Amino acid sequence: MKKDYRDYYEVLSIPRDADDAQIKRAYRNLALKYHPDRNPDINASREMKDINEAYAVLSDREKRSRYDLYGHAGLEGYTMEDIFGGVDFQDLFREFGPGDLGFGLLDSLFGGRRTKTRSNRVDLKFELTVDLTEVAEGAEKKIDMTREEECPVCHGKGAKKGGIGRCDRCHGTGQIVRKQRLGWSIFQQVIPCPSCQGRGEVIIDACDKCQGRGKIEVQRSLSVHIPPGADSGYTIRFKGEGENGGDLYVVLKVREHPLFERRGDDIYLQKEVDMICAALGGEIEVEGLRGKLKVQVPEGAQTGAALTIYGEGIPHLGRGGCGDEYVILRVAIPTDLSPEGKDILRQFESLRKKTAKV
Repeated sequence: MKKDYRDYYEVLSIPRDADDAQIKRAYRNLALKYHPDRNPDINASREMKDINEAYAVLSDREKRSRYDLYGHAGLEGYTMEDIFGGVDFQDLFREFGPGDLGFGLLDSLFGGRRTKTRSNRVDLKFELTVDLTEVAEGAEKKIDMTREEECPVCHGKGAKKGGIGRCDRCHGTGQIVRKQRLGWSIFQQVIPCPSCQGRGEVIIDACDKCQGRGKIEVQRSLSVHIPPGADSGYTIRFKGEGENGGDLYVVLKVREHPLFERRGDDIYLQKEVDMICAALGGEIEVEGLRGKLKVQVPEGAQTGAALTIYGEGIPHLGRGGCGDEYVILRVAIPTDLSPEGKDILRQFESLRKKTAKV
């Protein structure tokens, strides 16, 4: 992969929600414009390489999904063989006849190599649910997962000793030739043998441990460090912990808290106060992520008023400081007043009216 990454969608000048037809059309137009056989500009060859790579990724559903989710990091560890594996450039330029750009383009796209084999590496995804208090402080979590590994008995061959024979369909070559006639032209393509998957051999006597699969399921336990300030969607990559050299991606999902609502790095708490406190003001105690906190209610506070407690929210991920806690007041009106209490409120109302007239 290149050090100076370019966005694949920008390379092809297509929107991120482009469908397969748009991707194919954009690639063909750009290939015809920048192919060195037609464009003598010294930078055309470099541009063509970027166009090829962008199409190879975005035209493949699996690779595109990884790129959309993780960006170029999702393709780390891929070789050029992996990137261009399975891309059928012949299908894009079949309308060109012999001697035209089509054949020259097909031969020179990758130095004459038109077919690639796909990598067997498999990336795994694990969704880890954590509490808000855990991402507020940071935590270490243990996860148990299952992955496939090479069978230790047959070493991935899937057969007992001497239990492998030559494939009759490809006669041990691992390849078959497919021919297709289009008009006056005959296209010939060498593909992996579907009977032996390109190995040239087939299993005659299967391994007892893996039942011919060449793989077994293995339980794995891993320790996951959750940094303070992480949020839902935060992804932790474990290189090589997937299958066949692939990676494991642990994706966090933060569980809803019964009291706090998270908005970015700030948290919000609904707090009920009685009308006396709301009218006269006073200090109240509220819940915080790290324990009890005290906050001053101003005189004449109304329902919906927000009191700020600075620095008591979620830590800023990867940098110092924290968000704030906002206490949203709800003024509670008593519903169980005694006759004496009602008389006092009537006296208060009468006094308030007299004061207002003065």
